[in-house]
Amino acid sequence: QPSGGLTMAKDTLDSKQFSNRLHLLGEGEIGGLINGAKSIYFNNTPLENDNGDRNFENVTYEERKGTSNQTYIPITEFPSNIESTGFSTVAEDDTRVIQITDTNVNAVKVIITVPGLYSITDKGDYRGAEIKLEIAVKHDSENYVTKVSGDDGTIKGMTTDLYQREYLINLTSGFTTADIKVTRISEDTDSDPRLFTEFQWINYIPIKYQQNTYPHSALVGIRLDAETFTSLPKVTFKVRGMKIKIPHNATVRNDGSGSLSYSGTFNGTFKTDKYVTSDPAWILYDLLTNTRADGTAYGLGDLINSADLDVYSFYTSSVYCNKLIDDGTGTGATEPRFSCNVCINSAKEAYTVINQLSSVFRAMSYWSAGSIALSQDSPKSASYLFSLANTIYPHFTYSDSSVNTRCTVAIVKYFDNELRDFNYEEVKDTVNIARYGHIVKNINAFATTSRGQ
Repeated sequence: QPSGGLTMAKDTLDSKQFSNRLHLLGEGEIGGLINGAKSIYFNNTPLENDNGDRNFENVTYEERKGTSNQTYIPITEFPSNIESTGFSTVAEDDTRVIQITDTNVNAVKVIITVPGLYSITDKGDYRGAEIKLEIAVKHDSENYVTKVSGDDGTIKGMTTDLYQREYLINLTSGFTTADIKVTRISEDTDSDPRLFTEFQWINYIPIKYQQNTYPHSALVGIRLDAETFTSLPKVTFKVRGMKIKIPHNATVRNDGSGSLSYSGTFNGTFKTDKYVTSDPAWILYDLLTNTRADGTAYGLGDLINSADLDVYSFYTSSVYCNKLIDDGTGTGATEPRFSCNVCINSAKEAYTVINQLSSVFRAMSYWSAGSIALSQDSPKSASYLFSLANTIYPHFTYSDSSVNTRCTVAIVKYFDNELRDFNYEEVKDTVNIARYGHIVKNINAFATTSRGQ
């Protein structure tokens, strides 16, 4: 610590450590992150703003959408030993190179050590300084390719203590030898006793990743700077969900709602490719019929044959679900009558899940004429009229509910996509409140993300 009235700038450099996390989003194949880094949230704050600015530095990610043949995410490391480079200080005219000959190595952590980074003014005050470096890699006889440079290769700040920074250099598979070169871009400052910008390359860590591909599993791997967060953050994602079968005459609307529009007559068949949709009728159909050759399918496809389902009753329900109606905001905007946006992330009885999904679009499933069909609460023409003339004694009997059970206020809990949290909507029956008082019923709106719905 300088004395005699001299000042020392705040120490601004702390050695960096990184946390690697592999997140399972769900079954695949899914549509994936809606808008890249803008769809990843740390403690409900987006990684990237709409204007492209990052809210968190030194965060990288890779995504896999859950296909059967997807590649592994290079993030889960086997334990590795720290290796010595055999040299120390990197000078401006003395480029340092190591060679990797183990072809099973997938990446290398280059560890740059700075004994101290500061400058001393004419008055003896301590101030910050800057180092610039570059890291390049060459596979076999190819030319060097720069991996770290510019801002990424700049170490800037003030510290009188030892500081270390890691750089992760991924290697291309199939190499025989890989050369990694570290070059000092800043001028040497050995001749200036008031400027301390020496850096060393003493160690590196060869990395071998666990190459698990996790087929049919949608994943996001994240590498983040532990310095950015005081504790591991809660990470959430905004994604387009499962790809499912849709009718041959259906098209997914391009308004972002995931709803369907229809043209022509439905002949009972489906498109070859699968699509992301929020249509609850076909989501239920997919849950009932999904199957895979390897026996790893979710849902009931191994127990229920698609021939056992009345596909036309599902189609009729779907048409009603996808009808565009006013969204209730008063702006004149429209939305599909019913949408399903939900993550089923715990084991439940099949009967419970079927009823929950059916409730999204006011439907119920039943067995009729050798197949499972849907009955939906929607406007229909009368099938038959009953009166005293065509019924037998005692004809009709009437009953009423208890006054205490007549709900006059409904508080509905739903997931608000804008808030990225649960929200509540209160609906009041003002006429009956005057008659019966406030009788509140709390409702958990399953799979609902729309205030209007």
